[in-house]
Order: sequence, then structure tokens, then C-alpha cells
Amino acid sequence: MHDIQAICVRNNAEFCDRICRSHGVPGMFEHSLWIQQQRGPAFYPNVITMTREDGLEQTAQIAALRAQNPEIAVKDSFATLDLATIGMRLLFDAEWLWMTPAPARHGAARTERWRKVDTAADLTHWQAAWRGNDPPLASPVFLPDLLEDPSIAVLAAWQGTTIVAGCVLNRDSSGSVGVSNLFAAGADRDRTIAAAVDHAREWVPGAMLVGYESGDDLAPMQARGFRSAGPLRVWV
Repeated sequence: MHDIQAICVRNNAEFCDRICRSHGVPGMFEHSLWIQQQRGPAFYPNVITMTREDGLEQTAQIAALRAQNPEIAVKDSFATLDLATIGMRLLFDAEWLWMTPAPARHGAARTERWRKVDTAADLTHWQAAWRGNDPPLASPVFLPDLLEDPSIAVLAAWQGTTIVAGCVLNRDSSGSVGVSNLFAAGADRDRTIAAAVDHAREWVPGAMLVGYESGDDLAPMQARGFRSAGPLRVWV
């Protein structure tokens, strides 16, 4: 099997690039880095490392970019860099996750009604539910043009007229499906993860599922069958 961690990294980098492109700040894929030099959407990095072997070159490029823009964020995809040496701070550690291809399992009956978000108004509601009790952002992360992108599916779980859970799926150029931005604002998180997995398997049958989580969000994903593919770090 190919390097599973590298598959996770590529999927995430393509997703980040698509989100940044929707904001008019596309990135560039270079030999060992994905780089987006401008101020992009909230929570999205300026640099993603794409290889584990090129640490000196990567650190030098990151230092040069940081000299132009001190506010950059870096996703150290293989947790191989010490960016404290160039004045950056470790924000958090996380684990890449993956699940082998399998048919959708369709767990216990759900009180929520899951469907793909397909209107700008529903996307606004989805982002409010995704933020939960956190302060609203100055500008939305997910823009309506993403709803027309066949490589991305924004999913919402509804109870009546209220969105109580959701996630984003992205299909990369290799056919793997990323599961990200999962939230359970008014629903059981374990059931939400199960529903997200089922929908991902239905969306692209036979695809490997990938993603990453940290902190308290890691164990519930592992309990649902996701396995660790290796560490990552985010630096600011």
C-alpha cells in the first residue's frame, strides 16, 4: 500500500487549496510544500509540508516567507520540523486518521435528517451551527461557489428547521475522501461520526477515508474505526 500518511496529507492540501482558491488566494504546489503567501480564510495555513525528507529546504522556504509575512501558519504534516528555531510557536499536535474502503454500514435509525447543503442560505445556517458558541467570524470560510464543486460535499443533519450536526467531505485527485469540519451542535457525536462515514462511503464507494483530529476529538474517531497514520503539528 502507498504511504498512507502521504495520502492523508495530499487530500488535505488539495482541500485547503480549493478553499483558498474560493477566496481568491490560490496556493502553489511545489516539490515539498504547498504555499499560499497571502492572508487567507480563517483556520487555513499558508504552508503545508508535502514530504518528510526535505526539512532543511522546507524550513528555509518557511523562514523566507515569514520574513515577508510574520503572521503565517504552517501545517507540519509529518511533525518533522522545529520551527521554534525561526521564531514560530507550536499551536497544536494532531493525528492523521484513515479508514479502509468498505460499504456503507447504515447504523441505528437517526432522529436527524441528513442531506447535502445546496443553497447559499442553508450554507449560512450551516456555518452558524458549525461555529456553535464561538464568536462569529469576520467573513465566512465556506463560500457558496463550493456548493457547485463536484469534489466537495457540505453535509448537514437537520432536526426540523435546525441544523444539529454536519461535516465537509472532499474527494482528491487520487479518489480518497477527506472527512473534516465535523460538528455535533445538537446531536450525539458518536452517531454523527457514523453518519458522516456512511455518507462518505455512499458518495465515493470504495474510497479510503482520511482526515485528522486532535485533543478530545481524536478518541471518538478512533472508536468509530479510524486508525492513526502518523502525527502532524500546526505552527503559528
